Amino acid sequence: MIKLMIVDDHQLVRAGLRSIIESAGDLAVVAEADSGEEALVQAQKGIAPDVVLMDINMPGGMGGIEATRRLARLLPQARIVALSVLSDEPLPTQLHEAGAIGYLTKGCPAKELLDAIRAVDRGLPYVDARLAQRRMVAGWRGTKATPFEELSAREMQVTLMILDGRRCLLYT
Repeated sequence: MIKLMIVDDHQLVRAGLRSIIESAGDLAVVAEADSGEEALVQAQKGIAPDVVLMDINMPGGMGGIEATRRLARLLPQARIVALSVLSDEPLPTQLHEAGAIGYLTKGCPAKELLDAIRAVDRGLPYVDARLAQRRMVAGWRGTKATPFEELSAREMQVTLMILDGRRCLLYT
């Protein structure tokens, strides 16, 4: 049985993911969190998932990238799969550098989600098929997939906060 933690700020999304996961038969949700901070609290309480599904753009002081970085240190045995509505670089690369082994867009089919969970549980990396194709074609052309690839991790974090309608203070 593969044990999962779902980290997403939307209760409805967590419920949908739980339903898909638990219908598979070989997967079980052992914890849920509505923020990166809550995920860390759960991890410190001894929750030991095999796989963590991590939303990227969440409210609060800690986004999905930082939560991924910290969870990867706290739960080195857990495999982290990032979930996002965004499929553009540099997010997938930044999440991989933070410790995620998988990246899926929230528009993926349920079967792909289950396939990704099983693959990363075996230690195999998994990337959304559409993202992988775009990155491969961009590599053939010798170009970057998007202009976002030029942004630093902090610049991307600020961009996501602005897109989410939040105010942010820039510190240098």
